[in-house]
Order: sequence, then C-alpha cells, then structure tokens
Amino acid sequence: MLSNFMERRQRPARPSPRPTTAGSRWVFMREFLRSPRGMGTVFPCSPAVAQAMVRDLDTSTWSAAAELGPGDGVLTPTLIAGLPTSCTFFAVELSTALAEKFRDRLPGVELVEADATALPSICRDRKLNQLDAIFSALPLRLFSPTALSHVLHAASLVLRPGGVFAQVTYWPAALTPGKQIREQCASVIGPVQSDKLVAGNAPPAWVFRCTKPSE
Repeated sequence: MLSNFMERRQRPARPSPRPTTAGSRWVFMREFLRSPRGMGTVFPCSPAVAQAMVRDLDTSTWSAAAELGPGDGVLTPTLIAGLPTSCTFFAVELSTALAEKFRDRLPGVELVEADATALPSICRDRKLNQLDAIFSALPLRLFSPTALSHVLHAASLVLRPGGVFAQVTYWPAALTPGKQIREQCASVIGPVQSDKLVAGNAPPAWVFRCTKPSE
C-alpha cells in the first residue's frame, strides 16, 4: 500500500535524491571516527528504517514534520514520500560535513544545521506551532543523561498531542540498554505504541514509536 502511494506522489519542489556515493560513505565513516558517540554507528541506516517509521500511520492530515540526525539524507526521501504534499518538512543535522552531503544529495529539502535541542526555536522561526511527527536517527542511547533529557524535552515541546516520535535504535527491548532508552523516551514523550524489527537493515535495527498523549 505504501509503495503504491509513493509511486503516485509527484513532488517537483523536492527532487529525486542523487545516489549515495563512495564519497558519502567515507564522510559518514570519517564523522564516526571523529565522534563515535555523536554518530552512534559506523553504518548509515537503510531506507527500510524509514519505511518502518511511517508504516501504518495515517498521515493525510499532517501539516508539519521534522527529521533529527538525517546524516546524508538516506532516510529522508522515503519519509517525505509518506507525507502529504502540503506537509512542511525540514531536517536538523549537527555535523557540517554530513549537512553538506545532505544538501548535495537533496538540494530541494530544507536542512537546518543545528543541535536537536534547538527544535523549538527552529519551529518558531518557521511559524510552526506544532509538529505532527518527529523522526529521529539520533544515537540517544549514547547521549549523556542531561543531553538526552534536553533533546527529548525539546521534542515534546513542539510535538502536538497525538503526535508521533519515531526512533531508530540498534538495541532490542529485551536487552537492558534497549529497555532503558524506550522507557526514557516514553517518560517524556508518551507511551510506546509500536516497536518493530527492521531485519533488512545492516546491522539489524528496531524502530519504536511513541505517541504524545492527547490533552
């Protein structure tokens, strides 16, 4: 169903991505070596992760969404394809090197070079009162407790009641680190409503989604 929906979409303002090159992979590797805790993994996510993030969601009424930690933009086209054409979308990336690769690959997609904690001010600058969804590939499990708290509270501030926070992790819920990161996200954002294995990713990943309680 999602693939048919994606095939019907025409987004002239958001051009097709340029293919990932060996240069992009080298930049990802270099950024990992420079900041392992900031990157979280030496392997970029696959589009299958983005498919898991939007699968079975009714996005038809969404007006705004954001992506945190997009890297060079490998997930971004699939995420955008699952959104209404009228939905405002932007990505937030801290790494200058990866931001440059993102802009080369997706010149028609807005990218803000900033820390994820700046999300509320980014939304204010764009006169966006709330976001319907936040898609995150940030390595939250490696964040310090203070940094993690700041990022999650920033996300909660801009997420509308009933909005979705989708996070990719390499830790299953059955292991203590995976259980902890899900509990931390749920305590700030809202309960985990979906938790799926993405076996097609290398290494295997999980995507869990928290929903902010309705007021």
